[in-house]
Amino acid sequence: MGRLQVPILPKPSNPFRAGPLLTPASASVFRRTGVLLFAIATMAGAAVMFITCRTKTSPDVTIWAWERNEDLTFTDSRVKVAYFAGTIYLRDSRVSFRPRRQQLKLRAGASTMPVFRIVSIRDSSDPPPLSSVDVVVNHIVTQLKTVGGATKVQIDFDARQDERQFYRCLLEKLRRASPAGTRISITALASWLLDDRWLTARVADEVVAMLFSMGPGRREVLSLLKRKPLDAGVNVDIAVGISANERDTNERICQSGVLERAKSVYIFNSHPWTESRFKRIENEVIEKWSTIGGAIAPKMASRRGTTPDPRLFLHQAAQDVAF
Repeated sequence: MGRLQVPILPKPSNPFRAGPLLTPASASVFRRTGVLLFAIATMAGAAVMFITCRTKTSPDVTIWAWERNEDLTFTDSRVKVAYFAGTIYLRDSRVSFRPRRQQLKLRAGASTMPVFRIVSIRDSSDPPPLSSVDVVVNHIVTQLKTVGGATKVQIDFDARQDERQFYRCLLEKLRRASPAGTRISITALASWLLDDRWLTARVADEVVAMLFSMGPGRREVLSLLKRKPLDAGVNVDIAVGISANERDTNERICQSGVLERAKSVYIFNSHPWTESRFKRIENEVIEKWSTIGGAIAPKMASRRGTTPDPRLFLHQAAQDVAF
């Protein structure tokens, strides 16, 4: 967004140059004119500060590129991409990894973040053993080093009641083992940030409240969001995860006031992304967010002349690795 251009008014002619001296009446007029000009300049300056301040609240926008071929060359620099990097399977004491096999086309210079999905397959009543934590952490760190340049990683998981200790331990060890400066983002059920807060402080730098596909508890969660703010602890960023396919839910989220307190929004799409799909969800939620939060949402920049990134995120470690 460009700066507000305040017109430069011509300087009033010097009344003390050649010509008659000011009369009391003309001096009074000059003083009133000067006060008026000063007031206009002051208000214009305040307007610049006001707009700049409000623009800073525009949301960070990230779209999930999940397990399918995606062409995201239509995005501009405002849109980040969290791409599915692979699934880690936990089965008893065994850990295996299935990497991404689908193509992902990006514009040159796109800001990206790998996302690892962890799935626990229970053949018995026992949760994954803590002895598997180091294996999982080692795998994620190895992949981060292979990708190179990743400054942020997201972990997506579901945690049953008896699996919470496992994930707490995993996140704590991942923080210690990750390359210096790596930010950790995790996805979370909304209840984990409301009345069922089990995550320990600072296990992540960002927590994304997943406000879609909420199942039978959807109505209760949406109702609770109106009365209680999401809370991930001190110095932890809160983001909101929504779906491009749940218009009614998104409308209720906008009405709840949640968007005003979230720093960024992640958008999931159950279909391949297109520019028209993104524009629709942008109009549906992002611009409404900006209206609610008082921000002025920047529009998508012109895509003319955009050079597609020749890289294809094809995780070449194609063979499943079993540990």
